[in-house]
Amino acid sequence: MRARWPRERARSVRDMTDACSPLATAPVDSTPRLAVLGVISSPANEGRRNWARRFQEGRPDLLLRFVIGAVGLPVLQCRRLLREERAHGGMFLVPASDNAEVGCVDKSFAWLMAAVEAFPATQFIIKTDDDSATHMADLEALLSMRELQSHPHVYAGWAQFASALPATWQQCGWGASAASALRRRQGCAGGAEGPFVFATGALEILSFELARKVFGSG
Repeated sequence: MRARWPRERARSVRDMTDACSPLATAPVDSTPRLAVLGVISSPANEGRRNWARRFQEGRPDLLLRFVIGAVGLPVLQCRRLLREERAHGGMFLVPASDNAEVGCVDKSFAWLMAAVEAFPATQFIIKTDDDSATHMADLEALLSMRELQSHPHVYAGWAQFASALPATWQQCGWGASAASALRRRQGCAGGAEGPFVFATGALEILSFELARKVFGSG
């Protein structure tokens, strides 16, 4: 059985380079586990991925997957990724762009949409980055806390604050604390609301049930 891409991303899947197609469809993993971590990575960052394999793998209840945007990847990069997958495993290609402008955001949303299909038995779905070091023992202890286990809708992570312009969905006035974000809101355009708390890219944690409701295709 294989995970299906959400219907709205079908065209992007067809845009993948043919050389990447062996990695384009991830098998469904129904193994019960505490969490799956999607590490947003760039094709050239094999060194960072190898560091993560050395220092962050080894906990069977926390599965690491390296998320690469496969839309428009050059053939040579696809071949290198295939060799890396055969040697180490853990690659997870998504139908998203991999560029400096929107690649990180595009891959993050594509990961969350794909993960709810590919890992239906995990308790949490996590997004992090390949330039962030996650302390896996502390993360496992955090996710095992009764306070998190007892709630079906959990959204957690490295908290930051920002306001937003509802008319254009633009973020403004980002701050590390609610107080600093409130001060910076003064520089936002008229109509800004907030500040609101959110989990920033280095660590975003969603319970499976919340991720399914927000990013699931059903």
